Amino acid sequence: MYQNHSDTSSSLSFLTTHVMLLVVFFLLLASFYYLVFMNQDQEPISYEEFVEIVHARKNFSIVQSLYSVPFNSTGARPALQNCGVDLSYELAIRGKNVTNYAFDAGGQCIGGPQSMVKEVEECEREMQGSYIFYIVYDGESNKTVLYEDHAVYHGDTGFLQGCAIAGIID
Repeated sequence: MYQNHSDTSSSLSFLTTHVMLLVVFFLLLASFYYLVFMNQDQEPISYEEFVEIVHARKNFSIVQSLYSVPFNSTGARPALQNCGVDLSYELAIRGKNVTNYAFDAGGQCIGGPQSMVKEVEECEREMQGSYIFYIVYDGESNKTVLYEDHAVYHGDTGFLQGCAIAGIID
C-alpha cells in the first residue's frame, strides 16, 4: 500500500489550523465573558441609579457581541443587531451621542467614529469615558445587569428580539 504523505500532511495541517482557530475563538470568548460578566470589583446598581447615570451622561457606546451568536442560528444575529439599533435610536432621540461597535469572532471590531475595521483593543480605547451597553447572545440566561459604567443585556433570540433594554431608557 502506498500512502501519499503530502495528503496526510496537508490534512494534518488543515486540522491543526482549524483547532488553533477554535482555541483562539474560545480564548477571545472567555476573555470577553471575564471582562463583562466577572465584575468582581463592581456591584450592580439599581434602576434608579441607572436612570440618573443616563440623564447625566452625554456619550454612550453600544457593543454588539456578534461572536457570541451560534454559527447555526438564523434569528439570533439579526435580533442582536436590531436590538443595538433600537437602543441607539432611543439614546439618540434623547440628545445623547451614540457610537456603535460590533465585535466579531476574529478579534476585530467594526464601527466607532470612523466606522472602520480595527482591533477590539483599539475600540475599547475609543469607548473609554462613555457609558457602554454590551448586547450579548446567551442561550442559557436572559437578564439585564446594570453597573456604574456599563450595562450587560444578554439572552436568547426571543429575549434579544424583545429588546427590553431599549425600553428602560427614560
